[in-house]
Amino acid sequence: MPYPEEAAVVSGTGEWSVGRKAQLFKPARNQMQSGIHNTKHWEIRFNTPRTWANPLMGWTSTADPYIGLVTKFDTQEAAERFAKKQGWELELAEPAPVGDYYGKISYSHNFLPENVETLIKQKGKKSAVQFKHPTGRRSNWVKTLKYHGNGVVAQHGGEAKE
Repeated sequence: MPYPEEAAVVSGTGEWSVGRKAQLFKPARNQMQSGIHNTKHWEIRFNTPRTWANPLMGWTSTADPYIGLVTKFDTQEAAERFAKKQGWELELAEPAPVGDYYGKISYSHNFLPENVETLIKQKGKKSAVQFKHPTGRRSNWVKTLKYHGNGVVAQHGGEAKE
């Protein structure tokens, strides 16, 4: 038997690992970040077996050496083939659909006024008519304050308008 169908015969793990139930899934994106770095592979993890509290330290204990085992594969077929050779039963969890939002929405849209967002949708981002100021882009231009405290304030030597 040069290439056994079951790898447990030659792996040395023994018959106790044959028939184990494992989960095959594609990991979800980290919700704290926008990247999709660790979501391109498939993982096999084992279900949590019976555990007990260690009476000496109070730690959770188990007799299962596979509890921390995580195997990663590039494709679903490779993972299924490996599990079949090991004699494991797989529960397949289908990956959730991923939306393509690139270029459609951005974080700044949470803070835009509704009329500005409407103008961006109508005229596009490149024109940016809503952000232009008649005296902008000059060295002496300052966005003037309208109020300071309770009264009107003169700006840069000019007279206060009532």
